[in-house]
Amino acid sequence: MEWGHTSLTLAVSLSLFGSLCYVLSLLSIAFPAHLVRTARNGDAFSASTQGCFLALYAIGQIGAGGSSTAASWYGPVSITLPVYMGSMQLWTLLLMSALGMQSYTKSQQVGTLVLATATTLLVDAGPAAGGAVVAEQLASPAALLWVLFMGVAWAAAVAGMAVDHERGQIRARLDKVGGGAYATRVQLGEGTLLAVYVAAQATSTSSLTTLGKLLVLVDGASLGLVLALLALTTCTNLASSIVAAVKLDQATFIPMASCGSLVLNQATGLLLWGDGRTVRSWLSYAGVHVLILLGTYELSSADLCEHIRQRRSRAAETSLS
Repeated sequence: MEWGHTSLTLAVSLSLFGSLCYVLSLLSIAFPAHLVRTARNGDAFSASTQGCFLALYAIGQIGAGGSSTAASWYGPVSITLPVYMGSMQLWTLLLMSALGMQSYTKSQQVGTLVLATATTLLVDAGPAAGGAVVAEQLASPAALLWVLFMGVAWAAAVAGMAVDHERGQIRARLDKVGGGAYATRVQLGEGTLLAVYVAAQATSTSSLTTLGKLLVLVDGASLGLVLALLALTTCTNLASSIVAAVKLDQATFIPMASCGSLVLNQATGLLLWGDGRTVRSWLSYAGVHVLILLGTYELSSADLCEHIRQRRSRAAETSLS
């Protein structure tokens, strides 16, 4: 049994448009705030004008979500999500530079161009257009095992977020009664927190793409289940990004979450959707993903080698003491 049809040009166009809508929605909030800090000397916009900015934000978010979901209907998820994420970085650099909101360093410019180049090459090296979705592929042992793995990983991430929330409440109560020393002990370690929220972001982002693709392939009770899962993963994605923005270093979290999302998404394309059947060059396909990961790493301020050196230095100091 086969479902649907593909159009790679349409899928890529929708991904590009969706990422542009997303960046414009963020700028509808960020650019007025920039004007208030600079040109308006702290003079805020009127309430009605701010309402218009929020309306533009909502329209942009709807356009981004709708376009990225529709893109998954017409092309492989192994292409649509990387194109969406790579072009989002390029739109951000171009528009924020043009508006004078930020001056990008050489590393940030190079990382963005590496991502844009890699996603362009992915369109040529990745899965070909024209293959319909085969029902038997979705029911294969590899696909079922991958769905089980993703479900367990998502559940573990949500459980970790719940534990973090509960321990946060315990710490707040201890702080009130002067138990600061005990309050520090109950909170999760930085490494554990990072793992929990990266897992939550990666599993939910990848799952949203797949669930969006399923919307046009199922009906009846199955459609209701997909919609329920879509709501759950959307809540997970939003909650994890908000909490991570408060608790974690974004220079480390964002690149790791992006890399995790891309890796899980590509594995989903290969194991669940059978994208591997039409990959035109496996060497180029693998090389493009290395470039995507390197471009994402270059965009961040994280230095993996320096992080490893510092950990070894701390471990050596601990052993000596």
